Amino acid sequence: MKRQLSLLLTVAMALLSLPGLSLAGVARQGEMLRPRSEGVSAVITVNTLADENDGSCSDGDCSLRDAIQVAGVGDTIIFSVSGTITLTLGQLTISRNLTISGPGASNLTISGNDASRVLLIQGGANVTLSDLTIAHGYTSGSGSDRNGGGIYNLGHLTLRRCIVADNHADWDGGGIYNYSTGVLDAQQSAFIGNSAVYGGGVKNEGATISLTNCTFYNNSAVIRGGGIDSGASSTLNITNCTFSGNIRGGIANPANETTAVNTIVANNSEYNCSGGFTSSSTHNLATDDSCSPGFTQVTTAALKLAWRRWLFALQAGSVAIDAGANSACPAVDQRGAARPLDGNNDGTAVCDVGSYEYSPSWEEYPVPTENSQPYGITLDSSNGVWFTELAGNKIGRLTSASDSAASALPGAMQAVTITEYTIPTADSLPSDIALGPDSNLWFTEYAGDRIGRITLAGAITEYPLPASSAPIAITVGPDGNLWFCEEGGNRIGKMNTSGTLLAEYDVPTANSGLNDIVAGPDGALWFTEYEGQKIGRITPGGTITEYTAGAKVFGIAPGPDGNLWFTETIADRVGRITPTGSISEFDLPGDANGPEGITAGPFNSLWVVASFSNKILHVLPSGAVPSTYAIPTSASVAVMIAADGNGHLWFTEMAANQIGQLIPRVALYLPLVLRNR
Repeated sequence: MKRQLSLLLTVAMALLSLPGLSLAGVARQGEMLRPRSEGVSAVITVNTLADENDGSCSDGDCSLRDAIQVAGVGDTIIFSVSGTITLTLGQLTISRNLTISGPGASNLTISGNDASRVLLIQGGANVTLSDLTIAHGYTSGSGSDRNGGGIYNLGHLTLRRCIVADNHADWDGGGIYNYSTGVLDAQQSAFIGNSAVYGGGVKNEGATISLTNCTFYNNSAVIRGGGIDSGASSTLNITNCTFSGNIRGGIANPANETTAVNTIVANNSEYNCSGGFTSSSTHNLATDDSCSPGFTQVTTAALKLAWRRWLFALQAGSVAIDAGANSACPAVDQRGAARPLDGNNDGTAVCDVGSYEYSPSWEEYPVPTENSQPYGITLDSSNGVWFTELAGNKIGRLTSASDSAASALPGAMQAVTITEYTIPTADSLPSDIALGPDSNLWFTEYAGDRIGRITLAGAITEYPLPASSAPIAITVGPDGNLWFCEEGGNRIGKMNTSGTLLAEYDVPTANSGLNDIVAGPDGALWFTEYEGQKIGRITPGGTITEYTAGAKVFGIAPGPDGNLWFTETIADRVGRITPTGSISEFDLPGDANGPEGITAGPFNSLWVVASFSNKILHVLPSGAVPSTYAIPTSASVAVMIAADGNGHLWFTEMAANQIGQLIPRVALYLPLVLRNR
């Protein structure tokens, strides 16, 4: 698929963003880059999910265990694979300064297989773990062997955007045991479903912990500290975190040495807090009176917490919105969304309490199937949102139901339900989706060489195409038929609503890389040729005309001005083509936006997904860009976009595995006009 090219470029940009890395310095699979001079660290690439221990990464086969063994002081380990590394040879031990950078917590899990601890970090080691999951660690026995199911830390451990989930210790610290010389700095991370006798999520024993933008949920302890237990002579600083749904307490602090700021402790079983907090604690919220000082007691209903994957989102009207202290506010929230925002529309940006920063303009909804890669998106006649799941091999449907409390607020988001329907053909790679004239949804199966139809009730029918057709995009034509691009066959196809293939038309340019198709304002269909660098036009009778764009053209949409608008992903431009074939191009502000999906939407404007810069761009018919909107979840790899009848924009986030919603609030755009006097 040509769209995969943009994803490769996105990955390349992500690598460039890592400290000290460049494309010239990225190791090939299984290869280690050695420093050119003293003091320059190496990058080691893990290229297998197997747990192997041959002590070498020079043979083209590099496991995580091998990478840790061969790494020098200060080296970085990255991954060319995704999935689960199941430890079969016992715990991993790190004894030197090391950075392990995963491809995303939803994409890489290091599992103890419920048989061993996952990681032991020895004293003196400075270790950074980012963008990965530590799961299913297990410890038992006696003494220190029974502590730290997921991680036993004696060094300086930094967690960034990690998930610590479903680990168990027979005594202390189900998720992490931070002991003695241990220093734990966890940011933008989640501790979910861990268990122990003391400190289900984390146990801090005579050591130091700093938690920022973290969520503790469904952790359990037998005696104390379901979320976290910080013992005597321990230091615990908590900033903008959320503790909810933990068993045997959210925070246990028997020595009264914990400082909490901008933190929610709510709905934990038996009690929220055990022990007091320092006098520096402030701007915190709790749902009982067990937390003090520095906490305000509120009701569960007033908090309005909604569970999203790995965090609790604040809903419109929550008492946590704009209730924090800006002096302690981090620059981003757990997702990477900017803080502080003006969440209550009073004209002043104030930090929210908890790990989530609410915006009246944004909402993101996790897709139930993990790593499903939502891609194409459209709406039905009732504003129901439908989308394809490339890796999940499903069609998703997002429906909203009015929430009485939220709907009373201007521009409030609505509660939603996501339902998924499995496509009969396995691994079909469903890509684009469109509302048909029969009120059903029609979609393309790129790898399945089929066109699919799904009713509003979820019944799926598939219609085969010639082998290697690789249908990639679909739309409804002015003749009431379904029109689609066959990237593999280099043809434009036409099918009626009975599923009969009426015709296929060869595109004049060979290997054109067909990518998108829409109905134009002139009674014809318009399509993009990514490799051919052209815009194509086809009449309902099958006559094709091509217009040279001079750049790799990705998406296309009819504009509010009676023209067609398109995106040039690599050239970083949007373009306009009139029905007579006249082309104009407009540079986008900034660098490396990576424009892909495009749609007409609110304010008589075009709205563009900038996949590389992780933004939604507002484009006027003049080509000007008066405003941009940063997507809350960082590195979401947003791709396609659609507008509903309420002025809302909906888009797919492939890497974040979410459906995004934007309610734009556009400032008046007044171009400067100079007049002679």
